[in-house]
Amino acid sequence: MPTSRLKKEPESVTVPKNMLAEFIKAEDFVTKYFQTSRRLPKEGKFLIGNQRYVALPAEFVTAMRERIALSGSGELADLIIYEVAKSFGQLDARDYQQRMNVQDPVGMLSAGPIQFSFRGFAHVDIFPISNPSPDENYLLVYDHLNSFEVEASVKKNEHTHSPRCFFNAGYSAGWCEESFGIPLQAREITCRAMGDPSCRFVMAHKNQILKHITSEEIENYKSL
Repeated sequence: MPTSRLKKEPESVTVPKNMLAEFIKAEDFVTKYFQTSRRLPKEGKFLIGNQRYVALPAEFVTAMRERIALSGSGELADLIIYEVAKSFGQLDARDYQQRMNVQDPVGMLSAGPIQFSFRGFAHVDIFPISNPSPDENYLLVYDHLNSFEVEASVKKNEHTHSPRCFFNAGYSAGWCEESFGIPLQAREITCRAMGDPSCRFVMAHKNQILKHITSEEIENYKSL
């Protein structure tokens, strides 16, 4: 009889080899969780597990940013989207931590990028230089492949002069902050909306983030 082979790496996220075991385990959990999805049209509900979800088009965030900018500025709109997404990520992380019953920070982190892919936000590629530790040495360098926030711009061949993935940055920072119990900030250093080859992010402790986004450090991270 043929023997089943163990999964060697997750499909929904790309991670360094030393993180594979935790992410494979998390992918199995998230896959089973999303398989519980149910649509209840008579009640106007869409459920995954017992959690109620609301399906929105990818352009929703872009439209929201433009609407907020009318009353303030583009920078204000970006900040609001970042902070709202960060709270969103924290809430989701708490829910998953309870469902998965894990205490290890990396174990808690692992479901984040995976369900990020399952929701259609982006495919996360975490670089080996990353050091996700529960202290001020925390560092995560990662790409968001096929980021939903830049899809419309790329399709229209539009280029901006500043990053556009503020929801992506905020959500991932919120999830990781909740997982590690330390204040984190994420910054997008390259963006496809600006004509860059990828949407690349740096996440670090709030007391250290400025050290990671100097011109010199950004060039180093770009070369990875």
